[in-house]
Amino acid sequence: MKLFEIYFSPTGGTKKVVKIISNSWNCEKTEIDLCDRAVDLTSYEINRDDICIVAVPAFGGRMPAVAVDRIKKLKGNNSNAILVAVYGNREYDDTLIELEDTLKQVQFHFVAAVAAIAEHSIMHQYATGRPNEDDERQLMTFSSEIKAKLASRSNQEVIVPGRKIYRKYLIKVWIIIFYDKYHTFSLPINIL
Repeated sequence: MKLFEIYFSPTGGTKKVVKIISNSWNCEKTEIDLCDRAVDLTSYEINRDDICIVAVPAFGGRMPAVAVDRIKKLKGNNSNAILVAVYGNREYDDTLIELEDTLKQVQFHFVAAVAAIAEHSIMHQYATGRPNEDDERQLMTFSSEIKAKLASRSNQEVIVPGRKIYRKYLIKVWIIIFYDKYHTFSLPINIL
């Protein structure tokens, strides 16, 4: 069994949440950064007995469109997936249900869903310093509960909140993120 840490984290908040959740898993780990356009996502071999933490930020209550496109290049092979929506202390609206629908299309099996707060990526006065120590303890508790569920081989259905008719994107904005002087990443985001 391998643990895949799959995340879309342009500013690092979502990655931080994934690392907290995965910290209690003592197994081989593979990190898949969906922001890295150089990565061939079709090259990963995810097997049925693997665990995948798949995390995205909520942008206007939705998944970033580019994250949807990147995830659709993966092959889940009915591996167990932990869905994670990370939001800046407002609301994640339809992010989890959209993530679930996207992952179903590429054959992931859902065992848990988590909504976590991280510092807002644009307006830093919201959720400043989150996830904090309390958040970390809660996420580690969730991780332990998920491990116990997997060990018990529970088939309890995961029901995530959200509407099947997602919130509409109204405005497209391009954010250009500079990793360093040699690498940039342009990110189209849709804002309500």
